[in-house]
Amino acid sequence: MPFYSKALLALALVSLFSFATTSVFAQGGGPAGIPLIEYMFARVVCVTVPLGYTALLVVLVIAGIKYLTSGGEAKAVASAHQTVTWGLLGVLFLAIAWLILLLIKTNSMKA
Repeated sequence: MPFYSKALLALALVSLFSFATTSVFAQGGGPAGIPLIEYMFARVVCVTVPLGYTALLVVLVIAGIKYLTSGGEAKAVASAHQTVTWGLLGVLFLAIAWLILLLIKTNSMKA
């Protein structure tokens, strides 16, 4: 596993567990239910989206370096192309998560 993959995995794990340090209680101290799940999802997305876009920038720079140093070698060019593809798929998933968060926020305001 390349170093940048390990670094991105570590960054993702840190960002996922950073939301767990806050405690949220429903009014009356009972179980929170849906509001707690909604809050936790919002917190995860709000933390991971900026980190994900930063990671995307790093991945795209690494892919660009791979393209530049490939020297026309088919295997190296394919590796750089695969890096760009996975980076852009990651952005797509981040955008979908952000849209889901906005949908939840919009629907909870209407109710």
